[in-house]
Amino acid sequence: MVLFFGSLELCMLSDVREELEEVYGKREEVLRRRRGIVPACQEGVIYSLRGDVEGAEEKRREAIKLIRDCERVLEGFPALKSKLLGSGYQEYAELVILQGYIENGEVPDVDVPGVYYLLGLLDAVGEIKRYAMLKLGDGDLETAEVILRDLEDIYSEVNVFSYPNSIVPGLKRKKDVARGVINDLSRNIVSAKI
Repeated sequence: MVLFFGSLELCMLSDVREELEEVYGKREEVLRRRRGIVPACQEGVIYSLRGDVEGAEEKRREAIKLIRDCERVLEGFPALKSKLLGSGYQEYAELVILQGYIENGEVPDVDVPGVYYLLGLLDAVGEIKRYAMLKLGDGDLETAEVILRDLEDIYSEVNVFSYPNSIVPGLKRKKDVARGVINDLSRNIVSAKI
């Protein structure tokens, strides 16, 4: 389509408009579909902490289905994928890491972009600390100490990552929060020994 402005012919603008309308349509569709990702992950975390393996797994499956649906919509639009699904990837990674840790004592790999795995891992530190606090509340000091050592190991591994916000948004803040969470758990364990 050719647009005419006076005697000036601007062929490319109609193509630009068409391309942008397609991108906008994809964005709107994904915004509608992605709404359930974070709540499903948050509910999965709650189920995991309660020891409800089936409930947590159901929420994990719900979240990954929504993520994969959104990815299909965004096929061919890689720049939008990160912008629109970043928080979903991060929450999903947090849930899967927490599930793996509680159920198997492992920090599993997660099929999300690496940046969001890293951020989800740092978020999982707080949830794993909550799990340790539940163990402390049950009088299981030994398990809480094992968890503390594991969190220290996780922190040692991620602390070497030092990238600007343009590459890993919020990394420094999340590392600082994780360090504080681990220190708080350590204080709670020391108090429990007294």
